[in-house]
Amino acid sequence: METFVTEGDGSRWMRTGDEAVIRKSPNGNEHVFIVDRIKELIKVKGMQVAPAELEAHLLTSPLVNDCAVIPVPDDAAGEVPKAFVVKSPSVGLEESDSMLKREICKHVEREKSRHKWLKGGVEFIDVIPKSPSGKILRRLLRDQEREKRRKAGAKL
Repeated sequence: METFVTEGDGSRWMRTGDEAVIRKSPNGNEHVFIVDRIKELIKVKGMQVAPAELEAHLLTSPLVNDCAVIPVPDDAAGEVPKAFVVKSPSVGLEESDSMLKREICKHVEREKSRHKWLKGGVEFIDVIPKSPSGKILRRLLRDQEREKRRKAGAKL
């Protein structure tokens, strides 16, 4: 897919990788709202982080059986990576979740640049949602995270 596209009428477009919705206000003005990102990149302080890169690295940890990484909003950085992790069967029941989360974060911090660190945290789940072809359904995780944050924000 090309970044710059020229239509038959001569108009030019730039494909940003963002999903947008155009809505008309009551007074007739059209507004463009960016609602999602088509490209699977997380933008941390303007730097791009590929979720697949972090997922591949996380899978090298003996604590991780499966994982998915999504962007979560951050006041200072715009977005930061958050990992959803299925624990390895070798992880003992006596090990606390907080200790495991710290170890998983350290695993990333030892090998990756600071902007790729899991500042959004680590959350343990039973299964990573995937399509029948095996592709990670990050949108489901993003929607669940957005709803959880909305509910948490409403409890002020």
